[in-house]
Amino acid sequence: MTLFTHLLFKKALYRAKHRGGKEADFLLGGFVETYGTSLNEEELFELNLLLEYDDNVIFSWLNVNQNPPVELKTTILKKLRNHLKTAV
Repeated sequence: MTLFTHLLFKKALYRAKHRGGKEADFLLGGFVETYGTSLNEEELFELNLLLEYDDNVIFSWLNVNQNPPVELKTTILKKLRNHLKTAV
C-alpha cells in the first residue's frame, strides 16, 4: 500500500465512521473496516467521492431507489450494495 493509498484509506475510514448517525456509521464504517485495506487506489478514491454525499442520498442509491450520478456508478457502489445485503 503506497502512502497515498494509505492516506485515502484513513480518510475514508474516518469519514465512514463519523457520519453522525449510528446506522450510517455502522454500515459505511463497517464496509471500510472490512474491505478498505483490500481496495485499490481507484476504489478508495471513488469511495471518498461517495462519502462526500449525504447519508440519505447514499442510502437511496444503495437501495436502488435513485440512480447515482454517472461518476459514481462504480465498483464501489456495487461492493457497498453487496455489503449492505450481508450486514442487515
